[in-house]
Amino acid sequence: MKRSVAHLCIAIALAWSLTSTLQGQQLQEGTWSGTWVRARGRNPRPRSVSLEVKKTPDPHWRWRAAQGEVLTATFAGQEGRSQLSDIQLDKETLSYSYLAGDAKVNCRLNLRPDGAYEGECVGEGGSPRATLTLTPPEASTEPER
Repeated sequence: MKRSVAHLCIAIALAWSLTSTLQGQQLQEGTWSGTWVRARGRNPRPRSVSLEVKKTPDPHWRWRAAQGEVLTATFAGQEGRSQLSDIQLDKETLSYSYLAGDAKVNCRLNLRPDGAYEGECVGEGGSPRATLTLTPPEASTEPER
């Protein structure tokens, strides 16, 4: 019984920390547009990418102190779509990870004066580096629900 209570407490703490990671400073909802350029290689031309950020129903709303929704983000490029993880948005830095096939890709972008985020994405296991630029969507003028 004591072990079950301890496991429940650990699960609640982990769920709480995931929600707070995404909600420390939240990504702006909507479609972020951008470009992806390989640092070295045969084809250095820019490729269009996007980052879709939206709120979805929280399947674990009873265990978290959220309002029944969680923020999710999906990276979309020519290779397909990937769910983001390890998302952190601090004052001037956006960092996250996603899976591209079997390799984990880590991105760290810095805020530019024009409001866009730019930085490098590095894949594990010798994957090529790329420079990524993302522009947040226009701010919504609709009141929040």
